[in-house]
Amino acid sequence: MDAGDLQFAFVETRLNLEPSSLANVVNIRVASANQSNSIASAFSRRSDNRETEAETVFDHKNLAKAASIYHRKHHETPRGFLWRLLENNTILSIRAVDIAQSGGAADATLIINFIFNTPIAPNCVALADPEDLDALLVFVLDQANCLHTFSLRPDIFRRKSSLEPAIDDLCRSYTPSGLSGKLAHRLTAVNADQVLIALHDGGLLRLDRNRGHDHPYFTESMTNAQSWNYGVRSLFSRANTVKFGKWNLDYSTVIDAQTSNLDTEQDYLFTISLDHRMRVWDPKTGTIIQAVDMLNDESDAQEAKKWTLDPTHTNLVRVLNVGGGRGVVTVYSPKGMGQFNFWKVTALEDGSVVMKPFFTDFVFEAVSPSVSDSWTMADFAIGLQENDSFDIWVLWKNNTTYRVMHHSSQVAALSATWNNWELVRSYSLPTTATRSGPCDPADPTEGWLQLLMRPGRFTRATLETALAIYERSIGTGLVQQRSKNLAESICSVVSSTAALERNTSGGMDYEQFRTATDTHWKRFYRLVTELDKQRGDALSLVYDSRCDMPWIVCADYISAIRECNGFERLYWNGTNSSLTSDDAEAMNLLGTAMDFVGSFPENFLQTCNAVLRSELYEETTKSEMDRIQYFYEKAAFWRGIAEDDCALVVEKLGQNFTNVTNEVYNNIFAHILSSKASEAPARFPLTSIGRKLMVNIVQDNVDMFWIIFFTQLILLVHMEFEWEDEEDALHQRVTIGSVYSQTIDILRRLALLKWLTQTEMNVSVHGSSERVEDDSRKPGEEIHLATNLEAYLSKDLGVSTLNHEPMGLSLTEMAASLCAPDSTVTISVPLVQMHLIKDDRPDMALELASFSDQEPFSVYVLGRTHLALRDFTTAASLLRKAAVGMSSENAEIVHMNANLLADAEASLLGHGIAKYYNHLVTLFEKHKAYSYVLEFAQLAISMIFPTTADGAQIRSEMLSRQFNASLVLSRFDAAHSALLALREANPALQKACLARLVERMSETCHSSELVSLPFPGLTAAVDDVLSAKCRSTLDVVSGPAYHQVLYAWRIRHNDYRGAASVLLDRIHKLQRGGEGDRFLAEGVTDTPITRQYLLLINALSCVDRKQAWIFSEELPASLDGRTAVVVGEPKRKVVTLADVRKQYQLELDRIAAIQSNDFGFEEGDVMEP
Repeated sequence: MDAGDLQFAFVETRLNLEPSSLANVVNIRVASANQSNSIASAFSRRSDNRETEAETVFDHKNLAKAASIYHRKHHETPRGFLWRLLENNTILSIRAVDIAQSGGAADATLIINFIFNTPIAPNCVALADPEDLDALLVFVLDQANCLHTFSLRPDIFRRKSSLEPAIDDLCRSYTPSGLSGKLAHRLTAVNADQVLIALHDGGLLRLDRNRGHDHPYFTESMTNAQSWNYGVRSLFSRANTVKFGKWNLDYSTVIDAQTSNLDTEQDYLFTISLDHRMRVWDPKTGTIIQAVDMLNDESDAQEAKKWTLDPTHTNLVRVLNVGGGRGVVTVYSPKGMGQFNFWKVTALEDGSVVMKPFFTDFVFEAVSPSVSDSWTMADFAIGLQENDSFDIWVLWKNNTTYRVMHHSSQVAALSATWNNWELVRSYSLPTTATRSGPCDPADPTEGWLQLLMRPGRFTRATLETALAIYERSIGTGLVQQRSKNLAESICSVVSSTAALERNTSGGMDYEQFRTATDTHWKRFYRLVTELDKQRGDALSLVYDSRCDMPWIVCADYISAIRECNGFERLYWNGTNSSLTSDDAEAMNLLGTAMDFVGSFPENFLQTCNAVLRSELYEETTKSEMDRIQYFYEKAAFWRGIAEDDCALVVEKLGQNFTNVTNEVYNNIFAHILSSKASEAPARFPLTSIGRKLMVNIVQDNVDMFWIIFFTQLILLVHMEFEWEDEEDALHQRVTIGSVYSQTIDILRRLALLKWLTQTEMNVSVHGSSERVEDDSRKPGEEIHLATNLEAYLSKDLGVSTLNHEPMGLSLTEMAASLCAPDSTVTISVPLVQMHLIKDDRPDMALELASFSDQEPFSVYVLGRTHLALRDFTTAASLLRKAAVGMSSENAEIVHMNANLLADAEASLLGHGIAKYYNHLVTLFEKHKAYSYVLEFAQLAISMIFPTTADGAQIRSEMLSRQFNASLVLSRFDAAHSALLALREANPALQKACLARLVERMSETCHSSELVSLPFPGLTAAVDDVLSAKCRSTLDVVSGPAYHQVLYAWRIRHNDYRGAASVLLDRIHKLQRGGEGDRFLAEGVTDTPITRQYLLLINALSCVDRKQAWIFSEELPASLDGRTAVVVGEPKRKVVTLADVRKQYQLELDRIAAIQSNDFGFEEGDVMEP
C-alpha cells in the first residue's frame, strides 16, 4: 500500500558521531581467557604493508555494521547508550546519548571502544540495567563462542581516572559448553542476571549469572521448541531447515526476541521463529506458554511450513506494557506485501498468558512510502502516550535510502484509522553551492567551502576520504600537508585543477576560470555526497518512550525525529496540507514570494543580498518608507523581472494585491514571534549531545526562515511600487513600514544565529561545560571543536523535566523560540564578544561588530576587541566614547561575570569616570601601549575631585603608572612632572621613582637634560643616587657614565669640591683599569687619566685656596672581581691642589718615559747573562 499524499508531521535532524576531541576517546583491549584487560594505545591496529584504498579504510573505520540505542529503565544520568560495531565487528563502541541531564551531574562525554581479538558474532550484543546497581551491563558473544560481560559504571563515561583502577574488573569472560558445535544466532538479555542464546537447531541456551561466585560464572541449561525426538531427527534430516551460510537453520530457530514482565513479577520472552510462529516462553523454566501464528493464520500446518521467514529478518516483534498485567504485542510479517498484526496479551496469576488478536477481520497491510520503489520494512517501534494513544514508527529502506512513517490512534480505532499515516521529512543535502556570478566579490571557492565545512554536515573522515579519492583521480598523489588544515588542503587540491587562461582578445578570461573552478568543485562535492550516502545506511529505529523521542541509528550518524511546529508544517507540506482559511492565505503569500524570487537571475539576487546587508548592519536615520524606497532603487531587481513573473504574482495575490492584508502578515509573524517554548525554568541543561543536536536544529530553522522572510522582503518592496493609481498602492491598505521593520528584525536575528551556528573554534575542555576530568591527556588533546552557539549560549538552553517530556517537541519549540527576535533566550552580542576575547579570538569578536548596537557597553566591548587586535588608535577612540556610560552607576556591569572580567577590573566600572580611566590604563598597560597609558592616566588624574572616592589612592596609582610609561617612552619631561607630583601623593614612592629616573636618564645619554631639570627639595637625593651609582661602578670606561653625570650635576650646583672628589675617584678606577697607557689622538701626553687630572685641577682652582682640598678614599689592592664589593676598609687621606698637580706631573713624566723608552731597573729584576 502506498503512502500517497500524506503530510510531513515530523522532521529528522542528523547528528554526527565523530568525537569533538581526541581526549574523549578511550580504547580498551579486551583480553582473552586468563589475561587482563588493558587500555590500548591506538584506535585500530596497523594494517599490512599493502596500500589500502581510501574507500575501504573509510568503510572499515567509520561505518558500523550493527548499532542501536539502549535506554535504561531503573537509573538515570546517563540513561541512553549508543553501541556500534566497527572494524569488521572487532570493536564495540559505547557512548552516552542523553539529550539533557540533571544540573548537578557531570556530562558523560567519553567514548569507550572495546577492541576484541575475535570478531563479535552477528546479533550477539545485548544490554541490561540491573535494579540494584547503577551500572550498564553489556553482554557480547564473539565468534569463538566466548561470552564477555562488561559492567560499566556511569563515572567511566565521565572521567578517565575512573577507568584505571577498574580496568581489570570491567569484563568477565566465559565460554559456555552448550555452544560446542553449534551456531549462536541471537543473544538476548532477559534481565541483568539471565541471558538467552538462540541456536541454529531451534534450541535456547539459558545462562543464569551466579553472583558472588567466580567459577562457574554462569549456570547453563538448554531448552528447545521441539520435542527431544524431533531434535535428534533434525541432526540427520535437512527437510525442515533453511540454508544460512554454512549452517542449516531449523524452522524453530529464533530470529527475533523481546522480553517484558507485563508489569508483573515474572519475565516473559516473546520470540519469532523461521516457521512464522510467535512463542511466549517462561525464561525461568524454559517452557513454552503460548504459540501462535504471527498473523493468526491457523491453516493446515504442512501448508504453512511451505512459507518461512528470511533468517536476516530480525525486527519482527515489539511488546508494549499497558499496566495491570496487560500488554500489546505488535508483529510484522513480510508475507505478501507485508502485514502488521496486533495481539492483546494478558498475564494470569499462574504464570500463563492469554493472547488474542485485536482484530480478526481486518488486514493491516503495510503502508510503504511509495509503490514506485521497492521498500523493505527494516525496523519498527511502538509506544503509548499518556492519553492512551498508540504510536507506531516504521523504518523503510530502499538500498541506502530510508524513510520513516508514523501512525497514532487509539488501539481500538486502529482499523478505522490505519491509512492515516504521517511522514517524517528526511534530512537532505544541498545539491550545489550558491552560484558565484561576475558581480560577486568572492570566487566559487568560498561558497563551496561554506557548504562543505558547515558544522554538523560532513565529518572530517568523509572529507579526507573524498580528498584522497579526488587526488588519486587527478593523478597528483597525496599532496596534503600536515601543516595545513583540512579546508586549506581541499582548496589547494581542487582549485589547482583550474587554470586562468586568456580569451580570444588576449585578455584574462575570468569567466572561464570561474566556470572551470565551479565545475571541479561540483566533482569533488559529488564524491563527498556519495560517501555520505554510505554513512546514511539505516541500521535500527529506537523509540524512547519516556521522552517520546524516536531515533534512527545509521552507519555513521544518528538522527533525532522531532515534531514539526506550525510554520514547518506550512513550509514542508504547502498546499497539500489541510489548512484553515487564514493559514491558506498565509501559505499563498509565502509560496508566491518564493516562486517570484526563485525566478531572479543570480546577479540580481547577489545585488539584493548586498543591499540587505546595509539594512541589517548599518545604522540609519531614514524613515521606514525611505528605507523601502532606498532598497527598491539600490537593488533594482525590477530590471531582471519578466512580465510573466509579475503576471503570476498578480494572478495569485489578486489585482492590486488585494489578497495581501495586515491580517495575513500578522498571521505569518505570529508563527515565529509567538513562541510556544516552555516558560518553566530549565532545571535540566542540555548535554554535549543535546547541544550539538540543538545547533543542527537551529541551523535548519535559520535556513528555512531566511528563505521565507528574504523572499517576503523582496516581494513586499516589489508590490509597494507596482501600481498605477495612488489609491491602489499597497501602503494604502497595509502598514508596510511596520511589516518591513519586523522583517528586517527577523532577518537580523537569523543572520546572528547563522553566524553563531556556523562558526567554530577550539574551546578548552577544562573551560567548557563539557569537562572531562583527567590529568593523563596530552596537551594537544585539551581542546575540542565547538560552534559559538554551543560554547557561549548552551547554558541558557534546557528542559523543565526529564520524565515523560516530549523531547522532540521541546527541541522544536526551543529552536523556534531561539529564532524569534523577542525570544526569552537573550543573545547578548557584547557578552559573546567578551567570551571570544577571553578565548583569544578577537578576530571572531570583530566579525560580530556588525550586530552590535551603540550602547555604552557594546561600544566598550568593541573597543576591547580592537585593543586585543592591537589596533590601539581605534580602541582608544571607542573606549573614550564609552567613558560616560560605563562610568555611571547604571552601567551594564551586572552582565559581566567573573569569567569575563576580573573582580579588580569590574570594581573600576560603574564607579566614576576616574576609576574608568584607571581601568583603561590597566588595559593599555597590559598591551604595552604606553602612549595611551600616558593619555588615560592624565585623564584619570584630571577627573579626580574632592568628592571622588579613593581619590588619593587613584592619584598615586595614576602618577606611578604615568611615570613608568614615560620612562618606557623616554618622555623624561612627563616622567619628571609625575615625579614632582608624587611628593604630596606618595613621598616614599617618589624616592623610588627618583632613583629610576636618574638611572634611566644616565643610561640613555640624557645627562644634560637630567642636570638641567629642577628637583625642588630633591637635590640632595639626586646627588645621593648618583654617588651610590659611582661607588658601585668599577668599569668607568664602557659602563654608564655616572661619574661624568655626577660631576656635571655638582658643577651645575656649584659644588666644585664635590665634583673634584668624583673626578679623583674616576682617576683611581681608570688607573686600575690600565687606561693610563691608552693614548688619545690629540697628543702624546693625552690619555684619559691626564684629561681627568686637568678637570680636577680646574675644579679645585675654582674654590678658595684654603678650601682647595678633598678627601681621597683609595681602593685597596684586593677587589672581588669586577663587582663593587670591597675587601677591607678604604683608607682616607686629604689631597690638596698641590698634591693633585704633583700627581699630574708624575703621570706626565711616566708617559714621557714610556715614549722615550727610558725604563730604569729596580732591585729584584731578573737580568740575562
